[in-house]
Amino acid sequence: MTTSESDRTDQFGTLCKEMRSLLSKFGIEDPLGNGDFDICLDNYNNRDFYVLVSSISVITPAWVSGIQEILQKVGGNWRVHIHLGIRAAGDRSEVDCAGMEISSHEAKEFWDRDSLGSTFGKDFHFMVSR
Repeated sequence: MTTSESDRTDQFGTLCKEMRSLLSKFGIEDPLGNGDFDICLDNYNNRDFYVLVSSISVITPAWVSGIQEILQKVGGNWRVHIHLGIRAAGDRSEVDCAGMEISSHEAKEFWDRDSLGSTFGKDFHFMVSR
């Protein structure tokens, strides 16, 4: 393993630990989708980190800022990809889409704000300036 591969592996481990600590303040981790989020522990030898969100209410400005602080601390130009896999309460429809890509200094939105707002109402309370 080269030094850069070793550094990336170390950063991935730190990122897992720090992300789990942060996200547990906002919800419950459950890989079966019965909680609020799941951290993908697959290490694909790149600088992408994946989180599946199954509860829209966990996504807040503080949540995103916390992720950005972790990315700044870890270094290495990591990106956190947020994927939405959410069933609306009392509804048979499911939202399954890319949500955001977060870097240390930017949060790109990929979701449809109008659709999520009408589906989830007050639970979709995250807004980012474009």
